[in-house]
Amino acid sequence: MNDLYSAGTGKDLNDALDEVRGTIHHPRSLARAIATWRPPRIRLPLTADSPEFIVSVSRHRAGARVREFVQAFGEDREPAYLITVRFSDPTGRPVHTHQADAWVRRFTPGAPEHCIHELRGEATPTYCWLVDGAFAPLASPSSLFKEEGFAA
Repeated sequence: MNDLYSAGTGKDLNDALDEVRGTIHHPRSLARAIATWRPPRIRLPLTADSPEFIVSVSRHRAGARVREFVQAFGEDREPAYLITVRFSDPTGRPVHTHQADAWVRRFTPGAPEHCIHELRGEATPTYCWLVDGAFAPLASPSSLFKEEGFAA
């Protein structure tokens, strides 16, 4: 099976959003501890505010340390997963953060800003957020994502 889905080819914005949201929930996005595992990638269509992009989607189980940290932060719900999305341009051009921001807002409608975090220092725009068992974004401090490997 090809790991690059074709949401950007003949599909509209809503189809692409459905595909990304479906991939977030799908077992295929759950990271595996094997060298050959790669996150699924989805081609996003051209929009009025951005060119075509490719987004990779991965999901990690939230560990006990993260659950404790988030609950100490004041979140009542228990984190189940860490969702990470990474944007790239199929032509190799740089991806502008404001364009990736617009896509992340589409992926997480209604989520408060303090739920979504951009990982600084990455080669391309990369965002992460914690979700509960129903995949609803959770409030989380940005400091949780500063230490590599801590959030998963």
